[in-house]
Amino acid sequence: MTNIVVVALLSGLALAAIPVILRLSRALRHDRAELERLRRAHLMYEAARRLSGTLVIEEIYSGLRELTAQAMSSDGMIVSSYDAASRTVRCVYLWVNGKRLDHTALMALPIDLERGGGMQTEVIRSGEGRLYADVHDRVRRGGRYFDVAGDGSVRDLSKPDSRPAGARCALMVPVKLEGKVVGIVQSMSDTPGAYTPEHLSILESLVAPMAVALQNAELYTLANHEIAERMRAEEALVKSEARLLEADKRKNEFLATLAHELRNPLAPIRTVVALLGKDSVLRDKLPWCRDVLDRQVGHMAHLLDDLLDVSRISTGTLRLRKQPVVLSEVVRHAAEASHPAIESGGHELVTTLPDKPVSLMADPIRIAQVISNLLNNAARYSEPGSKIELTAQCEGKEAVIRVRDSGIGISQDMLPRIFEPFIQADNSLERSQGGLGIGLTLVKQVVKMHGGRVEATSEGLGRGAEFTVWLPVVEMREPSAANPGGASPSAARGSKRRVLVVDDLRDSADALALMLEMDGHEVRTAYDGAEAARAALEFQAEVVLLDIGMPVLNGYDAALRIREQCGSQEVVLIAITGWGHEENRRRTKEAGFDFHLVKPVEPDLLRRAMASVADPTTPRA
Repeated sequence: MTNIVVVALLSGLALAAIPVILRLSRALRHDRAELERLRRAHLMYEAARRLSGTLVIEEIYSGLRELTAQAMSSDGMIVSSYDAASRTVRCVYLWVNGKRLDHTALMALPIDLERGGGMQTEVIRSGEGRLYADVHDRVRRGGRYFDVAGDGSVRDLSKPDSRPAGARCALMVPVKLEGKVVGIVQSMSDTPGAYTPEHLSILESLVAPMAVALQNAELYTLANHEIAERMRAEEALVKSEARLLEADKRKNEFLATLAHELRNPLAPIRTVVALLGKDSVLRDKLPWCRDVLDRQVGHMAHLLDDLLDVSRISTGTLRLRKQPVVLSEVVRHAAEASHPAIESGGHELVTTLPDKPVSLMADPIRIAQVISNLLNNAARYSEPGSKIELTAQCEGKEAVIRVRDSGIGISQDMLPRIFEPFIQADNSLERSQGGLGIGLTLVKQVVKMHGGRVEATSEGLGRGAEFTVWLPVVEMREPSAANPGGASPSAARGSKRRVLVVDDLRDSADALALMLEMDGHEVRTAYDGAEAARAALEFQAEVVLLDIGMPVLNGYDAALRIREQCGSQEVVLIAITGWGHEENRRRTKEAGFDFHLVKPVEPDLLRRAMASVADPTTPRA
């Protein structure tokens, strides 16, 4: 009886405790849920704080992996980017078995949103996270899959002998920005059943702030790039302004130098003209007056030729007339051309030539111009009575020409710029020796056009300078030397001819007519193209010297009309013009001219053209 009472009492107590136990159980579950909620909230707070606290993409990926490890086990994590335009997935972060690996080991994969059945394709297509509890089973359903080992090696699971995958379960969450999938985060475990829907939810919560952090990092990178580009643009603008200011300064200096160089020869020309106007001028002074005029006009013509050559080189219109030449002959002619400059400075020129003939395939006039410019430069910047050395020799497969002086030298900061146009080593008034500062520019460009190179060296100011030119040599059985100096001998004067001189500049036409009359020709003048066409027919001219740029009717049209009027009558048309480009020469040839001479014309060159009237076999150009 007592036992029954005890059992009944205990049963009653148990029944009474059940509600308490249930309440305690519910309270425990609630506390656990609250604890989990708090832990998850703390994790989300840490994610937001940590991921938003950096703008370095690599740190964002690492932070996501470390935060994920606090909530679940993970044997590997892959972060991929997705390009919707090309529908391509590329791995950008790879972590396997505790090690960061080279993400480029995984190849980019195309995504077929319509027919594809891969795990990444499903996530991108749905835009939702997926839990793959059995990766092996999922791989067997088809698709492109790769397995990454701890050493970084990659297996293509599409091959039958490469299965199964190392991972057993996986979480895959899309990375979204503005509702569009821009990437995928994969967390993988080698333990079956390691992940639950709760883990998927946690990973989704972590990926959301990561997407914002990535966007901020990309915006920051873009902003930095734009700032850097703007700074580079501003820096380039500053440099461009500096270059423009320097170019403007050099232009002004050049114009001042050009004016100075043109006034220099004009001064003695005007003085001689004034002397010739006096009745008392001594007859024995006439040759001196003639020499002064000839020398100063030649100097002005040389300045203009240099300017035209620089223009032709810069526009690519300078043409070389290459032919077989002998180096020693070119050097001799260049030395002869530079003799006046060397003699006027009282310099001593020491020339050393090769023992054996050295052959070049070159334009002899241009190469002589190169050497002459270097000699003139040495004479200009050397003290009176200095020694200038000119050597030419063959070294291997190159002809080497050196011009050495003991003059003012070149500073080290000037050496790299010495071949730039309008640069002069010393343009002070005390040492002004003339020149436009384009001679060395012509040297460099002409040598370059011949396949050679040029270099300037100097030990410093006051210690002289040396210029070295290298040119390729050629092997020839019978090398021939042209007339490199370009000096034309006085042509034989033809017999008396009827000559029409046409130029809208009356002084030019009248002066040329006077010279031809003194040569024994019968001369008429005209001052525009239309008048020239009438005069050529009435006068029955045998030679017409025709300017190109004239009013009423230009020289081209006048030449065509003269040819048409004269019919079968032999008329020699000679263009005498200030235009000397190849295009101008082509046009004069098309208009029927026999010769194209550039002002100021050398009298001997004109006489040689005139001689073709008497000798039809003379070549015309």
